[in-house]
Amino acid sequence: YREMAGNIAVDARHLLAAFDDLDLAARVARGDGGGEATSVDAALLVSQVAARFAHGDAGRHGVDIAIAADLPPVRIDPVQGERMVQHLLRTLVSVAPVGEPVTGTCWFQPGEGAGRVVMAVDRPSSLDGMEETQLLDPGYTPDGDWPDGPLLGMGFSLRLIRSLTEGCGGALTIDGNRFLLSMPAQGVGDGHFGDTAY
Repeated sequence: YREMAGNIAVDARHLLAAFDDLDLAARVARGDGGGEATSVDAALLVSQVAARFAHGDAGRHGVDIAIAADLPPVRIDPVQGERMVQHLLRTLVSVAPVGEPVTGTCWFQPGEGAGRVVMAVDRPSSLDGMEETQLLDPGYTPDGDWPDGPLLGMGFSLRLIRSLTEGCGGALTIDGNRFLLSMPAQGVGDGHFGDTAY
């Protein structure tokens, strides 16, 4: 009975996450999913969200995002910012092999305007060899490969994250073995922030 209750609780969490994703996708499609952009502490945002996945379910996974010193703040809607970071980490944790940590880095990248803060998350080994078109295909669901994967499919989740980031003036790109989530940095004037990409 304990095992059955545990399975029901896990299924319920997956269903709630799927309903949340569908509701969020509908709001983004209507253009009413975002609020006003404000200054958000990027290092705090990434570290707090990553900490929620530090041990995963029953310690199956870990998340380790190395954050560069002196990150500038980003200018985004704080709720949407938290959603896109959380959705990306949750999606990759759900498809990573048991015991394999999800790792990445976060740094400031100078460029157009005030530059960007980039969170790069390494591709789990379970996604090796998959092309971007496969990863983003909402109909691609390799049954049995990812028992804890997103209920609506990884492609749906990644497309939702991309829509969220674009709505905040950022981007989600897939570069070789990394998923790169970038957010627009707050104007930093003459201040200098480290520009070394990890």
